[in-house]
Amino acid sequence: MMDKISTKLTVLSLISSLGLAVAYQLGKHSASNDAFIQSNVTKKNGGKHSNYKNGKIIKAPSTSTCTQHSHEEENINNGDLNSSSNTITMQPIGKISSVYRLCVGTPRQGLLAPNSRGRIDLDPTMISHESVLDLDKFSHLWIVFVFHLNSISGKNRKDGQFPAKIKPPALGGKRVGIFATRTPHRPNPVGFTLCKIDRIVIPEKKRGVKAKNQKYSIYVSGLDLVDGTPVIDIKPYVPYYDSVEEFHVSEVRIPQWVSDGLDKRRLVSFLPEAEEQLTNIMTDAVTGSQMKFYGVSSGRDPTNEEGLKSIKSCIEEVLSVDVRSSYQTGKARKGKFQAEKAIRVSSLLSEEDKSSDVKEEKMCTQQLDSLLIKYLVVAHEQVETNSAVDTSGSGADDSIIVQKISFMPSKGETN
Repeated sequence: MMDKISTKLTVLSLISSLGLAVAYQLGKHSASNDAFIQSNVTKKNGGKHSNYKNGKIIKAPSTSTCTQHSHEEENINNGDLNSSSNTITMQPIGKISSVYRLCVGTPRQGLLAPNSRGRIDLDPTMISHESVLDLDKFSHLWIVFVFHLNSISGKNRKDGQFPAKIKPPALGGKRVGIFATRTPHRPNPVGFTLCKIDRIVIPEKKRGVKAKNQKYSIYVSGLDLVDGTPVIDIKPYVPYYDSVEEFHVSEVRIPQWVSDGLDKRRLVSFLPEAEEQLTNIMTDAVTGSQMKFYGVSSGRDPTNEEGLKSIKSCIEEVLSVDVRSSYQTGKARKGKFQAEKAIRVSSLLSEEDKSSDVKEEKMCTQQLDSLLIKYLVVAHEQVETNSAVDTSGSGADDSIIVQKISFMPSKGETN
């Protein structure tokens, strides 16, 4: 079904200092939402289209860039943004491997969960590992990416326009302009995020193996991207360019509902049973070795005890900032949000986990790395009456009790 999707990335304007904006021009398709959100980007191969999945990097049709760029500059200078010569094709340089498999529950900004982890796997067939030389001299980097699980962007509208307003969870139903938010539901499903560089892994040269076949990766933390996210570009973070507060603190302003929301953290506690289960998973020789981003086997922690400390902090951080829409908040308070119902998670679960007692006990579940976290949401009335954040609808004042933690053996990828 995805073979019927034909997609082009269109450069329309600049995104902040990153200097990139990409739009999708979608051809006719009959894909369902579930199929459509797996990938909005396709490649041509012998006249046929194939989508981004099974760990393969997307490849878009090539174009003659020299002629096209000169036409593009001319048309932009003339104010002609509708000219077909403004359309170019782009190819992701790699994809994200991350602790998150679902959009729901993923932090709205990665630095809110500094112990979350991931990896940027770059495509050696597109650009060699020499592209990351000296990148390790920087502490952080920007990732320009595609919201590949976005089910709204790119849909045809009767009036030809994309919805101009959206309801941020913090405002309890009040609408604001879409460009006054960081929502993923944008006319062009392109985003950028800041994360910390932990390590850059470049394989040693092997005799008889071509450089383009040797994969290389950037290990990062403080990540808010879902597993499988296509990466368009990466750029080093330079405070002088990228942080207005460095030199112009007095000029920086943000709405009160944003600043008040940044101060909100839900209280997260663990039952002794959950703590014991997490400890056993991380220290067990079998399950501990199957954790992808935590513990000795991940290459991130010197000991499994250190990995245990980091994954527990990640669980606390992610659940504490999990602010949702009023609809999703209502489901969570009733224990009706189960991550394992999603295909991207259920494909990893054993039959025992699928038939667990989560539903009977009205517990919510959240997936992180190879863990399924089972928790209760305890609703609370809004504490601060002068806050601009509507916590009754977003659940920002609720508390979380982690009840159980189980291990999910990996059975394959669902990117």
